[in-house]
Amino acid sequence: VLFVSHNMGAIARLCSQSMWLDEGQVRKRGITSEVVAAYLQDGVSGQAEQRWDASQAPGDDSLKLIGVRICQPSGVPSNAIDITEPFEIELDIDVLRPMPEVNVAIRILSVDGRVVLHTASVRYGEVLASKKGRCKLVCQLPSYTLNAGTYFLSVGADIPNLRMIFEAENILSWTVEAVSSEMSRYNPVAWKGVIGPGLAKWIIRRKYS
Repeated sequence: VLFVSHNMGAIARLCSQSMWLDEGQVRKRGITSEVVAAYLQDGVSGQAEQRWDASQAPGDDSLKLIGVRICQPSGVPSNAIDITEPFEIELDIDVLRPMPEVNVAIRILSVDGRVVLHTASVRYGEVLASKKGRCKLVCQLPSYTLNAGTYFLSVGADIPNLRMIFEAENILSWTVEAVSSEMSRYNPVAWKGVIGPGLAKWIIRRKYS
């Protein structure tokens, strides 16, 4: 059975061996986890920030993505995130033509291609697109949202129920570092899943007789 897809999560679940084709040429073949990781890393900026000039920026004559950055603390680009502190994803948007509504979405992917978070600016679509000019969209993520590991960012924008404006895949990568005192008591690799272990809150309820 030959399974052909751009869905890295599905490939990782269904295939033990994979082949990456790029314009008809074999770029890599072998164990799926290694091929998926190489595919996601290809062309990804190792910096905490990615910017484009107007001619190269994702988008069209209505809206363009001018820049994106991973920040910790707020406003300070960093591609090594402390798991115990919140962080932000900042998007610089240039609205070239006012529109009734625009939806800007981000997807965070794990190194094996799984989408671990998909969120969008749905509540602010009318405000974002109502006036011509540049603005900054900030997605705030609390501490322990993600477990230790490497992650990739994709960004897209559309006019709801009408058309896609752009879809920029795997434009940044960053790592979440397991630096908490609680996690230092254990091997960080032992913490399973993509959600940080400190996101769950534990309490003790005792009933004394």
